[in-house]
Amino acid sequence: MNCIEIKDLTFKYDDLVCFEHLTINFKFSSFYILSGVNGCGKSTLLKIISGKKLSEYDKVKVLNHDPFRNTSINHHICFIGNEWGTKSVPFTGYSIPICSSLKVKEMMVSLKNKYPERNKELIDVLDINVNWTMNSISEGQRKRVQLYLGMIQPFKICLLDEITVNLDLLIKYKFIKYLKKLTTEQEVCVIYATHIFDDLDKYYTDLIYIDSKKKIDIKKKNE
Repeated sequence: MNCIEIKDLTFKYDDLVCFEHLTINFKFSSFYILSGVNGCGKSTLLKIISGKKLSEYDKVKVLNHDPFRNTSINHHICFIGNEWGTKSVPFTGYSIPICSSLKVKEMMVSLKNKYPERNKELIDVLDINVNWTMNSISEGQRKRVQLYLGMIQPFKICLLDEITVNLDLLIKYKFIKYLKKLTTEQEVCVIYATHIFDDLDKYYTDLIYIDSKKKIDIKKKNE
């Protein structure tokens, strides 16, 4: 069963065409690897699916709704990119980490109380120290906190945009196994954009490759 349906979508930034007449479907209980050359539109595609970018009317359906125009489905979608906990400072730089003395255990407390078992499992998978403060942890630890907080609330669709590049090998291995578990036990659809394929062949179901001409090729793992 399709959870995401994109039909004849054309999307562009001013005069730069990102996708032209794109048609692609995604199914529940599937683990998609989304790859391709730099600038081919991987991040844009994930943002369109998550409803963070406006697309043509009736061209994109997520859980049978337009993800941008019907925000009621937002709580069924988990989107994790690389902009969390950062800000741009004039004359200094972009995506500068925001530092705070706030502890991990003090963040999103209501969700943790609502889903205690899931909270406990994510702490174990990502090896989170709840006493960490955001101004005293490494970039890799910050990424683990982002994943932890972003995935406490259950979802049906998980969109991940190059979010494991800073993780050590053991944490990444445990996290990918957890994603696979979500697809098999909870019928979640995972779309994971990455250039790094370390050990992923054991877990993904489909590989989607976008080339420099925006041509999309989809292959099953056994192909």
